[in-house]
Amino acid sequence: MDGSKFSDLDAGAPLPRALLARPQRRASRLFDAADLLLPVLQVAVLMLAARLASMLYAAVLEPEFAPVFMNSYERGAVSAALFAPFVLAAHKAGWLRGAPPLRALAAPYSGFAALALLAATLSGSLPGAPLAWTALWLSLGFGGVLVLHAAFPHPSRPETVAVVGNGPATERLVRHLQRQPGRRVDFLGAFDDRTTRSSTVALPRCGSIADLLEIGKQRRIDWILIALPDTAERRVNEVVNNLKSLAVSVGLCPCGIELDLPHPPIEYIAGRTPVTLLAERPIKRWGAVIKGGEDYLLGALLILALSPLLGLIALAIRLESPGPVLFRQRRHAWNNAEFEIYKFRTMRWIPDAGRQPLVQTVHDDPRI
Repeated sequence: MDGSKFSDLDAGAPLPRALLARPQRRASRLFDAADLLLPVLQVAVLMLAARLASMLYAAVLEPEFAPVFMNSYERGAVSAALFAPFVLAAHKAGWLRGAPPLRALAAPYSGFAALALLAATLSGSLPGAPLAWTALWLSLGFGGVLVLHAAFPHPSRPETVAVVGNGPATERLVRHLQRQPGRRVDFLGAFDDRTTRSSTVALPRCGSIADLLEIGKQRRIDWILIALPDTAERRVNEVVNNLKSLAVSVGLCPCGIELDLPHPPIEYIAGRTPVTLLAERPIKRWGAVIKGGEDYLLGALLILALSPLLGLIALAIRLESPGPVLFRQRRHAWNNAEFEIYKFRTMRWIPDAGRQPLVQTVHDDPRI
C-alpha cells in the first residue's frame, strides 16, 4: 500500500477506511491456496515417482520384475512420502535468500532421502527393495518435486509490515526490504507518536501508536518493525509494552541493516547475543560433517574402483627399482594445516635420504 495517501494524519482524525479494511486481494488468496496445496502435491509427486520407478525397473533393469500397482516397494515409498512436506519446508529459507529452486531444494531433499532410507531400514517398510529401484524412485522424485516447485516459485502470500518510527532508521529499513529478492512485503505505513517529525520519503507517517493498535484489531498484520535509534531504549520498551495487546510479531531493526552483506546479517553467539555477520566459515556445523563423510565415502569408492590399476602401477614400480612403492611427504592444506600425502614413487630410492637435507626436484634430475 502506498502510505503517501495517508501521510501526516491529524491527531484524533478518523482512520481512512482503506487502512482498516481487511485485505481480500485475489493474489493473497492464491498464495494461501498454494501454501495449502503444495504439501499435498509433494506427496502425490513422490507417489507417482514410485510408480514410474517400478515401471522403469521392470522395463530396463529387471524384465522378470512384475510392476504390480502398490507393490511392497511402492507402499514403503508412500509411507516415507507422507513425511516429505515437513522436511522439504526448509526450502523456503533458500527462496527467501533468492536461491533458484535447484539450490533451494538440494539440501532439504537430501535430508528427506537420508531420513527415508533410515526409516525404511529401521522399520522394514521397504523390504528387499533393490538399490537400483530406490535410486530410481529418489531421482524421479527429486525431478518431479523440482518441476513442482519451479511451477510454484514463491508459494507464500505477501507479508503485511507496519513500521514504528519515522526517521533515518525507517528509511534504511524500508529500502533494505525493498531490495531483497523472494517474498514480497506490503508496507502498511509508518506510525509514530511524535507528529513534529517530518515524513520520510520511503514510507510517510500514517498515524500514531494508538492508530496502529486500532488497525491491528481489525485487520491482519504479520510484522511490526521498530525502527528507532539503539540509544532510545526507554522509548523502545514503551512501544513494545503498548503493542503487547496485539497478536503480532514485533521486531527491532538492527544497526547496519542497510549494508549489502554477502551473508544473512544476523548470527548469534552463545545462543543469545546477536552480531552482524561479515564473513562466514566456508563449511561449518552439519555441513562439515556431511562434507567429511562425502570425502571419505567417495575416496573409498574411487580407491576400490581403481584398485586393479593401482595394483598394476605398484607392481611396475616394485619390479623397476628397489625401495618402497609409496612416497610420503608433508604438505600444507587449508588454514596452513599440515598433512601427509602418499604418492606413487617416481624417483630412485635412497636409503639414508631421511638423514640428508631435502633437495627439490630439478630439470634432468638423476634420481628420476
